[in-house]
Amino acid sequence: MHEIQGEKLLRLIKIIPPVIVTAFACLIIFTVINHNNAQLGADIQSLKQDFIASEKELIKAQVEQLIQQITYERDSTEAILKDNIKEHIYQAHSIATNIYENNKNKSEKEVTKLISDALRNVRFNEGRGYFFIYKTNGLNIMHPVIPKVEGTSMGDFQDIRGNYIVRDLGQLAKKHGESFYHWWFVKPDNKEQEFEKIGFGKYFAPYDWFIGTGEYLIDVENDIKQRIERRISNIKFGKNGYIFILDYQGNVISHYRKSYEGTNLYNNADENVVIAGKQVIEIAKQGGGYLSYNSPVMPSTGKSAQKISFISNFPQWNWIIGTGFYKSETDSYLANREKKIALQNRNQLFRLLGLSVFVTLFFIGLSLLLTKYLARRFTLYEDKINANQQQLQQLNEQLEFRVQQRTNELTNTLETLKSTQSQLIESEKMSSLVGLVTGISHELNTPLGIINTSISHIEEIIEQLFDLINTQNLSRKDMARLGKSYQEGLDLLKVSIRKTVRLIENFKALSLHEKTDVVQAFSINKLINQIIESHKTNFTGHLVKIIADIKTSINAYSYKSSLTEILVQLIENSYVHGFEFTKDATIKIEVSENEENICLIYSDNGCGIPADDYDKIFEPFYTTKRSTDCTGLGLPIIYNHITQKLNGTIFWDKLNPQGVKILINFPKNVKEIVL
Repeated sequence: MHEIQGEKLLRLIKIIPPVIVTAFACLIIFTVINHNNAQLGADIQSLKQDFIASEKELIKAQVEQLIQQITYERDSTEAILKDNIKEHIYQAHSIATNIYENNKNKSEKEVTKLISDALRNVRFNEGRGYFFIYKTNGLNIMHPVIPKVEGTSMGDFQDIRGNYIVRDLGQLAKKHGESFYHWWFVKPDNKEQEFEKIGFGKYFAPYDWFIGTGEYLIDVENDIKQRIERRISNIKFGKNGYIFILDYQGNVISHYRKSYEGTNLYNNADENVVIAGKQVIEIAKQGGGYLSYNSPVMPSTGKSAQKISFISNFPQWNWIIGTGFYKSETDSYLANREKKIALQNRNQLFRLLGLSVFVTLFFIGLSLLLTKYLARRFTLYEDKINANQQQLQQLNEQLEFRVQQRTNELTNTLETLKSTQSQLIESEKMSSLVGLVTGISHELNTPLGIINTSISHIEEIIEQLFDLINTQNLSRKDMARLGKSYQEGLDLLKVSIRKTVRLIENFKALSLHEKTDVVQAFSINKLINQIIESHKTNFTGHLVKIIADIKTSINAYSYKSSLTEILVQLIENSYVHGFEFTKDATIKIEVSENEENICLIYSDNGCGIPADDYDKIFEPFYTTKRSTDCTGLGLPIIYNHITQKLNGTIFWDKLNPQGVKILINFPKNVKEIVL
């Protein structure tokens, strides 16, 4: 009876594991296929949405950047005009001065004619610009456009706003030597309206004259508009990308189709052009935005195509500016991407299914082998126990012997290590290395620990999110809670990563192999004055005075940025470590030279350096203010720059009664280091 039950048990052991493994494998494969198909659809949909969104953001950025450029150039109109007319007046004044200097033996009347003849026919700015000459009392000497006023007084001439144009400009030019002046005047081609005009006059002392000219702001602005129109009409990106400009009346200002420029959309024979133009103008009137419409023509095909454009406006010039992309282009790109994703997904699925089949067969075979093994083990179990007990006893005896033997070896090794350790501790180089490694470990331990914790926290949130999604129990409240927790973890992760990166960058600064500085000639005096000026704002609230004591002009041919970094680090060291409790804080920088070397003495009246720390100050990561994010790399960086880059030396004056006093010597001329 027991043998029959044992045989049934063995048969069950042989059958049940393979059946369970097969059923479980089929369930997994079915789940994987369903999940894979669902994930594929979601990935493709997400790709489409993200790509369209990125394309829309791109065309929006292109239009907004163009509007910023137009705004800047328009706002610079007055400055451009002033620079232009000032340059021309300087040229005219130089001509008049040369004529006067070369004809001092002649009468004023003769010299006046020579100067007038030289300037009368000069034109500039597309023929709009010309020169006029007045005495400062308003008497006209030369006016090439209105010659009838020559010899008459224009001192009482006023513009529409009551400005005495000639009188005011003459007085200003005589008082200041030269001056700009604004007035309002009609244009030669428009006598019905007055426009703002900016003039510039320069005083000509020999005859109490001022030589002047003027230009209308609107003419300069029109020049800028035409230049921008030409530049925009040449902008192309890709096969079909271009910028178009209209005005609110439907006039085409710039278009990739040159035949459209100068025409009105409302008069176009193509009804699609009229419809598209009306839609663009309507969007612009609403303040701008995106517009999906049927574009009359696609440049690469010459046919009508669906297009998405971003429309904005520049109201100062009554311009409507836009650009866009064609849906057929994005559809083509997305179709190719969809094929690639589907192919990758299918390959991954086949690999996963193949792996699943292999694992299933493996576990079925393993279960069969296991059942056979268990059956055989039942019969051998008792004999094996006895044999194992004997072997265990022997192993215990051998183990005790080996433990004792190994203990003796470890004791000897420990004594050797202690001796070696004593020798290494006495080595100054190894001591520095130990301090460096300890500093790195200490500084990186905290942010890396936080990073590890943040990643674990984020992973846990993601797992919770997928669990809720898989069980279809995800609610808005859960989503908000998980999102907030995820953001908190992510923010903490970002802060820790930034801190780690900043620490590594500071540590890298110890190595001069990362520097790209070159040897150059520079003034020590000018460099130190620049550094002092740049630090004045940092010390304003703390009443820190920086004094430079340099008796002569000193020049060097060396690494300018290295000397800059040395001085900046020393000043910041005084500020952070020396002046916390110091009144009337003062920093002094003294520089002298001999035939070959430059001596720089840096001192302050701060709290100084404790005597016990003198031998540690150049060790990396040694600091007494670690709680304030000080890394202890400042002085090691200074030491490396002085000794390795400038080929110099640095010493601390330990006998200085107050504060610190540092003596730095380096050659005037240093050979460039090839790293």
